[in-house]
Amino acid sequence: MREKIKFILSFLIILLFLPYICVVLFHNNVQAENVFFSIGNSTVEENNMDSELFVAGVLASQMPVSYEKEALKAQAVIARTQIYRMMEDKGIKDLEAEDLPQYMSISEMEKVWGYSKMQDYYSKLKEAVTETQGIIMKYKGKCIEPSFHAVSNGNSRSGNEVYHSEDYPYLTKVDNPYDILSEDYLKVIMISKEELAEKMNQEFGSNLLAESILNQINVKSKDGAGYVTNVQIGECTMAGEEFRKILDLNSSCFIIEESEGKIRITTKGLGHGIGLSQFNANEMAKNGDDYQKILNYYFKNIELVNE
Repeated sequence: MREKIKFILSFLIILLFLPYICVVLFHNNVQAENVFFSIGNSTVEENNMDSELFVAGVLASQMPVSYEKEALKAQAVIARTQIYRMMEDKGIKDLEAEDLPQYMSISEMEKVWGYSKMQDYYSKLKEAVTETQGIIMKYKGKCIEPSFHAVSNGNSRSGNEVYHSEDYPYLTKVDNPYDILSEDYLKVIMISKEELAEKMNQEFGSNLLAESILNQINVKSKDGAGYVTNVQIGECTMAGEEFRKILDLNSSCFIIEESEGKIRITTKGLGHGIGLSQFNANEMAKNGDDYQKILNYYFKNIELVNE
């Protein structure tokens, strides 16, 4: 049943670890391991290539490796759940490689961390994946939407409210008291009235005037966590997340005001604010919470299932 996903994962793992094999040839102090993984109905021996190690590459692209081990383990379960949810949603027959989460290759890791640190960092990622091997999150027998973000505005958002659906009862509003300590909690940008008017006019084909631009942008609604859900620009209305993307804001929790002849936009948090806050989860780990407690804090009434 899962042969196609095994094939896809195996192919991606080859891409992920090909640079590693080259590194082994040129650096004798990097030790290779012999493990097996299957492609279709055949078994192939490769260096350091187990399907779980693909999760390590995904984990490297999703969370800072400097974070606590239990936080990394929670994120590893999230990454694995993403893969299994895609299998459920699209069906194994129609699942393609590009449907899977973004991952970081060995060469990219070495470029970001440097060779001297790569070995230790990668070992840390492998441990987080190995110690949660096969574990995914389910709600009523189905894989959940394992949403996560870097830093919240102090609250994670309700999934049912954000997605306008009753399908996300496990994504509830959650307090993130530690997020205020993050360097990314608060950000202020200044933009000229002319630039803001130009961006809006390009997006909507409107003729908003720079001198009165602030009067033509109105926040119409916010959700229970304080994130903007609808913004009116002239006669048009857009979602808060769309407005955020147009202006490249850190989050859709923002305040717009005039300051010294310019427009000042203050944001709280980094990311969409749904699900697990990585910064707060890391602080929880520092305080002794294990990955199961962290995941159950953010995703209500779920089951941690070993697949």
